[in-house]
Amino acid sequence: MPTITARDGTTLYYRDWGTTGQPVVFSHGWPLTGDAFEDQMFFLSSRGYRCIAHDRRGHGLSGQSWHGNNLDTYADDLADLVTHLELKNAVHRAFIMAEDVVELDLAGLACPAVEGECLRVPIGTPLAEMERQAIFATLDHCRGNKRRAAEMLGVSLKTLYNRLTAYQADGARLATL
Repeated sequence: MPTITARDGTTLYYRDWGTTGQPVVFSHGWPLTGDAFEDQMFFLSSRGYRCIAHDRRGHGLSGQSWHGNNLDTYADDLADLVTHLELKNAVHRAFIMAEDVVELDLAGLACPAVEGECLRVPIGTPLAEMERQAIFATLDHCRGNKRRAAEMLGVSLKTLYNRLTAYQADGARLATL
């Protein structure tokens, strides 16, 4: 049973299907476990992707912790898992049940940070739009330095350029409508 140990000693269980291909990381919300993504993981791993799903602390096969049952700690746990598995260029997909917004904290990362800088994304925003907003916010944060932005986002510089080209093409198509 593959596990990692969180910063506070809580044992976190994960499934890791496939060893090659682009990683796809699945994160569940309350009250599920990583098993919720079994169908998607089977489909994608049989097509060459590496699929990872974890059980959040207090869920499924992960340990029950008295403290740290909040989104900040869940995010730290996920970051520790990504680091432990040495994932690069991973696609992250999540099922989130919340009533407000999800905040992505950019402070303290590779680029000079402004205290408390974050990206606020309303619940219900399509993942593609969240990705677009995260890319542009990271570019702004890095003062337009694409190499630094790509490093922060965990993607190759080529992937960043491809996304920006696609966004530019989408903008051109929208302008002609």
